[in-house]
Amino acid sequence: MTFNSEFLKNNIENWKDKWDSNLEGFSSAKVCISL
Repeated sequence: MTFNSEFLKNNIENWKDKWDSNLEGFSSAKVCISL
């Protein structure tokens, strides 16, 4: 159980990091399109 929750926590953190960088890229793309 401990292993599974640790594994899940790491996956969620990785997903958050990817989501954050995707959001940054998306925002930059939106800014470029607006200009």
